[in-house]
Amino acid sequence: MKRISFAAALASAALFGCAAQAQTYQDWSGTIIPGVTNVPFPYTHMGPGQYNFAPSTPTALNPPSGARYAVVCSKVGASQAEYTTDGQTTPTPSIGQDLPAGQCVQLVGGDVIASFRIYSAGHVNAEYFK
Repeated sequence: MKRISFAAALASAALFGCAAQAQTYQDWSGTIIPGVTNVPFPYTHMGPGQYNFAPSTPTALNPPSGARYAVVCSKVGASQAEYTTDGQTTPTPSIGQDLPAGQCVQLVGGDVIASFRIYSAGHVNAEYFK
């Protein structure tokens, strides 16, 4: 059986034990995004949001330019909302993902935000982040 010398073990620990270097990627608009995020929340608020709007017909969001993250909430006491994110399917009372009253959905990525459509007989709030 071969023994590993202390120097070899130390060299291995230094080589494999160091923190990995994060990669970067580009979002849909070509902005370089680092692979490491700040804690606890990696996004910066982009105001103003859309508050207390009533999407009684299928409605797209109106985000500020550069928004990469959105939170959309169906107001407490409102009826359930229906939403889609594929940009092709029109939400109706019977088609789409359910968003119960008082609940929120998080949208990540400019393409998802741009493709989002919502229908509700109640009121909805949306906030945007970059």
